[in-house]
Amino acid sequence: MAMKPDADVLKVRVDIHGLKRFALEKLSSRPLLREIILSEEDSLEPSEFVAKMQIWLKLFSAESRG
Repeated sequence: MAMKPDADVLKVRVDIHGLKRFALEKLSSRPLLREIILSEEDSLEPSEFVAKMQIWLKLFSAESRG
């Protein structure tokens, strides 16, 4: 029996509530990164999360340098 590619695939999302809580509590010295993270949806598709994490880490590094 042939199945449709998406027929039985579980849609996985990454919950970023913990990351948002971290941003609120710990990123006051990095306001741009904080606001970007807080503006995100509460859950992201895994590929979207990985892509955004790479950008967030670059921004974190840039803000740390001054």
